[in-house]
Amino acid sequence: MAVGFTDSRAKLQSKLRELEATQPDRSASESHITVTLAIARTDLEAAAFLLESLYAAHGYRLSRLDAQPASDLILVARQRGEAVGTLTLRADGPAGLRADESYGAELAAARALGRRACECSRFAVAGNAAAIRALFGFAYEIVRDVWESTDVFIEVNPRHAAFYCRVLGFAIAAGERTCARVIAPSVLLRLEVAAFEARIRARGGRAMSCLMGPPALN
Repeated sequence: MAVGFTDSRAKLQSKLRELEATQPDRSASESHITVTLAIARTDLEAAAFLLESLYAAHGYRLSRLDAQPASDLILVARQRGEAVGTLTLRADGPAGLRADESYGAELAAARALGRRACECSRFAVAGNAAAIRALFGFAYEIVRDVWESTDVFIEVNPRHAAFYCRVLGFAIAAGERTCARVIAPSVLLRLEVAAFEARIRARGGRAMSCLMGPPALN
């Protein structure tokens, strides 16, 4: 079973302190990106508003308040104090993953093999490649060091799948279905954490250096 959020609170707090210490110095650049865990109501509302507005602009429908605090970590990327990106992480556990709704059989097969799954979801960025790098770099640190996950799953629109596969090394785990949460087509992608780490080593850099640009949101 994966190391869940409630079972790794101390490790999470330690990792958050470590990540906070490596955030860009505000005085170094006016365009710096900082990523934080959304806990305060203002951060949660900022993430929800950004998610809802960007999804609606592309014809997706979703509930703003879909988070389950016991199993979700909501990340917010800010630039000059304004929210420019958000990403939700969920470790596998009793509540399962959002992708279980459409891809339960595929996830059950991974669990049966002893894989420790987690999930990225509710991702939205306001056209900012730096925010994408920062969000996924921050997420990678939690996935690897706190949850010790072996596999990351994400549901994406088929139009965006090539970006995740090309840039991050995801592979298609299951074909196109309808995601009931946003009433849109989706495919299930899977990233083996060990393979991603090998990708980072091959490029001689940190996780964020593997992110070269944003997906085409059209």
